[in-house]
Amino acid sequence: KKLQAMAQQPGQNSVPLARPQPRLPSLAAVGFMGKQQDILFLKKFLKESRDNEFGEYLSSSKGLITERISNKNSKQYLGLLFRPNDSYQVYAYVTNSKIAILAIIKNVSIKEIEVRQMMSAFHDEYIQYVCNPFSVTDESI
Repeated sequence: KKLQAMAQQPGQNSVPLARPQPRLPSLAAVGFMGKQQDILFLKKFLKESRDNEFGEYLSSSKGLITERISNKNSKQYLGLLFRPNDSYQVYAYVTNSKIAILAIIKNVSIKEIEVRQMMSAFHDEYIQYVCNPFSVTDESI
């Protein structure tokens, strides 16, 4: 009760309340592909079952991204591209400058809105990177 009272009263003795953290899906890897569909960046968060497994997933998604981009009604968030196996799902997001952001997510029950928010956050981080006057665009990040 004392902690609740302190949290409700502003002042020096207040206990800061923790912000609720969003529940993120099990992210295995994130990758950025350039306009020429070359891999600019690949960060792995989980161990691959075989060498360059996540890189192969990014490479195999090139045609699917081109197909979805060619649709004039497509939006930035492309959603689920494909499931390369029973363990992973590949989601895509395309920036206005045609940079594709790909998320490889371990198969868990996730909501589409959570993935969309995560991809939007990656896009925001990419914008911050591009706004840096010392960053070189269209090269490996």
